[in-house]
Parts: sequence; structure tokens; C-alpha cells
Amino acid sequence: MSGAEFPFESRHALVDGVRIHYVEAGVGVPVLFVHGNPTWSYLWRNILPTIAETHRAIALDLPGFGRSERPAGARYDFADHARVIDGFIDALGLERLSLVLHDWGGALGMQWAVTHPERVVSVTLMSTFVAPVGGALRLILRLPRVPGVGWLLVQQLNLFVPLVLRVGVADRSRLTREVMRRYREPFPDAASRFPIRRWTEQLPALADDPTYRVMERIGAALPTFEPPVMIVKATRDPILTMGRARWLAATLPNARLEIVEGAGHYVQEDRPEAVAALLRDCLHGGGASGSDLRGQADARKTTNS
Repeated sequence: MSGAEFPFESRHALVDGVRIHYVEAGVGVPVLFVHGNPTWSYLWRNILPTIAETHRAIALDLPGFGRSERPAGARYDFADHARVIDGFIDALGLERLSLVLHDWGGALGMQWAVTHPERVVSVTLMSTFVAPVGGALRLILRLPRVPGVGWLLVQQLNLFVPLVLRVGVADRSRLTREVMRRYREPFPDAASRFPIRRWTEQLPALADDPTYRVMERIGAALPTFEPPVMIVKATRDPILTMGRARWLAATLPNARLEIVEGAGHYVQEDRPEAVAALLRDCLHGGGASGSDLRGQADARKTTNS
């Protein structure tokens, strides 16, 4: 379960006049997988088959990513993407569902979840952020906003996709030539990379960033969010730090924290078997409650068998 193939039939949903591409497999309670930057539904290819054994596994492409439409004049900001998530869930008639969220998908999915908690079966957060980014990382994340830097590095030279993926994977042998070709496929020219650049400009690093206030609102809602949440911390991921992962586990009322050793930000590439096993357990109701995790110094460690 670690190949480069993407053996899923393409489907489309119309959301506010935009064709949103998605793939799905299996039947049962829906599980919606939401990617971040600069990935697409391809990220979940090695995990969907396991979840499809017992659930309806659905992975969408955000506008401008993967095989979804790139609407003319789109801003590709957080608000635009958030409206698509809301509209997509309604377009597919998903009354109650589980969410599996990565990178920017965490913030997008949690914004929907905290406003529709009665429709949420469970949430899995991995290598993501649902609160403002702190520490030295905030300075690094602001680099693409320096005038001309993002345009040159991300759009013209196309450095973001290969650089971020290779830095974000602990075992780079997983990123074969075919895998990297698939990740580059949606972004063949400078114009197609504009959505990637826009995400880099949306990072909630300082209080004047538009998404900073959004993250604050999500963070304020976490202590009363009752559905079960599994937090997946990859040991070599710099975005979801151990401190932030433990804070989430202590803040959410019904949380469990799982640690995947030897994996980077793109834990789905490094440890797809481990991620699939954790998700299968979570979706079947396994795990500790938030009260069991509060104040603990250690969490269970999960390794790839």
C-alpha cells in the first residue's frame, strides 16, 4: 500500500458554479478527506482502500488543486475554500460524516466542524494547525509574502512543490519519479501555481493576517467541541509540534493523541500503513477520552509494521 497508482474514477460536484473533482470508494458512513498545500486527493491514494472496506471514503480537490476547476477571478483565499467545503458537503448530501484533515485541510475542516458539531461523527487531525502559528516558524512562513519572492519562487521557478514535498517526507525514497510527476501534474505553468502561492500568503503567522482571527475563533471553540478527535503527530513534522499536539489533546474534550515515529509532514507518504490502521481504529470507536489524556507526559507511540 505504497504505490504511485491512483486507481480511482474521477467524479465531479458543482459547487457555486465550480466543478470540484473528487474520488470515492466504499459504502457506509461517509469519511471526507481534505488535503492542504500543495497536494490534492492523490495524497490519500494509499489510505482510501483500507477505509473503503467499511466506510464511504471521499477525497476532494480544492479549487485550483488536483483536477478541480480553476475559476477565473477566484481569490483562492481561506474564505473561498471554506465556502467550497460547506457547499461540497451539502452537494453530496452528507448529513453526518467523519473528517480526516491534513495541513490547511485541518483549518478548513475544523471551521466547518465547530459550526456543525451535530453532523460530525469524528475528526482526525494530522500535520496541521487550527490555531495561529507561533515561535520562529512564523518568520519563515512570512518569507513568501516579501514582494516578488512568492511570485518568483512559487509561480515562476516552481520550487514549492518539489522542495516542500522532499523536506516534508522523512523517507525520500517514497517520492519516486512517478509520485513526483503526479504531484507536479496539476501545476504545469506559472498561472496554474497561483493557488499554491495564495495559500503561502494565508498562513496565520501575525495578528494582522486575515486567517489569524479565523484560527482564534476555531481555537476558542475547541474546549466545547464534543465529537471524538484523533490527533496524529508525526515525529519529524515541524508544523504540528509536540507542544501544539499536546495542547490540542488537552483542550479538546474527547481527544486521543497518536505519535507516528520517523514520519515527516506528509505522513501519508512516509507511513501510509500506520495512518490507515489508526484511522480504521478511530472510525470504529477506538481510543481514549480527552480526560484520559489531560496532563499526561507521554502518548502512545505508533510505528509502521
